[in-house]
Amino acid sequence: MIAVAVALGLAAEIWFFPRYVSPITCVLYAIVVEAIRRLRAWAPGQRRSGLLLSRAAPMICTSIVLIVAAGRSLGLNPVTVSALELVAPPYGRQDRAALQKPLDQLPGGQLVRVRYSRHHNVHVEWVYNDADIDAAKVV
Repeated sequence: MIAVAVALGLAAEIWFFPRYVSPITCVLYAIVVEAIRRLRAWAPGQRRSGLLLSRAAPMICTSIVLIVAAGRSLGLNPVTVSALELVAPPYGRQDRAALQKPLDQLPGGQLVRVRYSRHHNVHVEWVYNDADIDAAKVV
């Protein structure tokens, strides 16, 4: 009932962040443990296939986590940025820095217009201006 109440509360939110679910982490773990316990007891046709599945589930989840971690350590990240369709690096905005470097070397101030595609991830931002916009080299 707690998980349903929280899910309904989160459905009312416009933006979702994982930290919103963190207070009910223990409830989610309890649901997963109970599901695995019931799966373990499942025996269709007097075969203990539930036992096999209950032992395989943690191994499959661990394998997925290891594959994702290995991919991220190699610099692979499935997030795409803006209409340029560049692969976002795991740390920092190196792509944006690479575009700004030649602009910094041009004489005078530079104004860059950015138009995001409709598939743009709002959590991966490219537009950052200096605190003093009037004195900034690139806006």
